[in-house]
Amino acid sequence: MKIQYIQYLSAAFLVVFSSMFLTSCGGSSDKVVKDPVDNYTRDLGKYKTYSVILHDMDLEENTFSSDVHKHQYKFILPAKDTTGGKIVRDSLSGWVVVPEKTFNKNLDNMGMELVSKNEDGKVSKIPSPPGYNNYVGNKRYGSWQTNSSGNSFWAFYGQYAFMSSMFGMMNNRPIYRSSYNDYNRNYRGSRPYYGTTTGGKRAYGTGSAASNSMNSKSRFKSNVASKVGRSSSGSYTRSSSSRSSRSSGSSSRSRSSSGGGK
Repeated sequence: MKIQYIQYLSAAFLVVFSSMFLTSCGGSSDKVVKDPVDNYTRDLGKYKTYSVILHDMDLEENTFSSDVHKHQYKFILPAKDTTGGKIVRDSLSGWVVVPEKTFNKNLDNMGMELVSKNEDGKVSKIPSPPGYNNYVGNKRYGSWQTNSSGNSFWAFYGQYAFMSSMFGMMNNRPIYRSSYNDYNRNYRGSRPYYGTTTGGKRAYGTGSAASNSMNSKSRFKSNVASKVGRSSSGSYTRSSSSRSSRSSGSSSRSRSSSGGGK
């Protein structure tokens, strides 16, 4: 039977969207949120499970004032269908102006889950691949299958097939059980996991195929790579061409992809 979704309750919308930090649209006069993840951890506490994904990033360069650093987040929240069964829905925040420190800290994390709460009520703020903490490996949503090469991979049940695109899981980039086991044994709850590297690209995070498939229209992956690089301290640095454009008195918006391999 085809699942039909009902709309969120008004209260749910108030929890997720009422705060000003969710609807920031940009500009140096906008309120800067110290760390949105802390606010989301507080405001989403009513839900049994949730996931907050860094959906997109943007850097607005200003000649005569401070640069503006922005994030956009995706929320994965529980909802109910018309039969009373459990399902999940996703929604996007507006652009949130964040401190440069927060922006730099997450340069590698576009498309990653920044905070999540699992069914046991445990909250994690360690960046991880989207879906790993609540849905992958959960028999309620899918099962491990074996391909013709003998490799075990995760497959969502038919009614949850939409979650593959929601989490950037593609046919040519499945979640293999070996990778998931590596995450569980060596990374879960202790350090970020970006998966293995193929062709010089990480499986997850900024610039990865998974991140690009989640957000094909990303502002951050457009052209900032030519203007923003990574310093040894992990912060962004401007290229000489970017500095030249600023010294000439122009104001520009730079958006890009900042990939990295592991």
